[in-house]
Amino acid sequence: MNFLSIIQTLESLLLEFILLLIFLPKTLFRVLIHPGWISDYLNQELARKEADRFNDYSSPMAMFLFLGAIPIFIFFASPSGETISIPFIQGSNTYQLSMSEYFVFTSLLMLIGPLYMSLVNLFLRKLPFNKTNLRRIILMQAYVWTVPYFAYMCGSIIGIIACGDAFLCFAIEETLSVTLLGLLWLLVAEVILFKTELGKTTLHSAFIVIPVMIFYFVLFFLTGNFIEASLR
Repeated sequence: MNFLSIIQTLESLLLEFILLLIFLPKTLFRVLIHPGWISDYLNQELARKEADRFNDYSSPMAMFLFLGAIPIFIFFASPSGETISIPFIQGSNTYQLSMSEYFVFTSLLMLIGPLYMSLVNLFLRKLPFNKTNLRRIILMQAYVWTVPYFAYMCGSIIGIIACGDAFLCFAIEETLSVTLLGLLWLLVAEVILFKTELGKTTLHSAFIVIPVMIFYFVLFFLTGNFIEASLR
């Protein structure tokens, strides 16, 4: 690869990064105010050639990574790499972890929700278990799960600004309110998506989603406790 090719590659990467910064807020706003849009939009985009997809909004995975996973991973990782704060595990402040261990545990916790709801959606719709069906549903869940993770991140920042530690101050009104608002939005968004996907009424979808989400939170905290116990 010659020098000119390197320059052209860097220019392309810089342009993509700038476009990402522009379209991420637009996509987040669209998802926030109209979660029912997600299903039709993905159907429209996945019907196109891969090179032509997601021209008007950021892709689900880009949004999930840059507004959810990567900020949380960087924010809670210690610069020294010796003492790591584990997000989502209440009461667990710091542990001696390598960065690779921290990455695995954080990724596991963040992926449980989207994967769980994707499998529930696939099962309830009685679709064949294949890559095509699963890919679409996972992309749909990536959009909606970015919002509560982003809210958690914002709540943690508020906690740190307020008293210097997001975990010790997790129960302060501002931090808890932002996080709970994100979770409430997630519940409403899932009801809307299940209503669209299953062709049910809003009430019927709510009766499906609420027990499913309750089971998820039980699973989530059990996983968190298991990780906490394994670190001791």
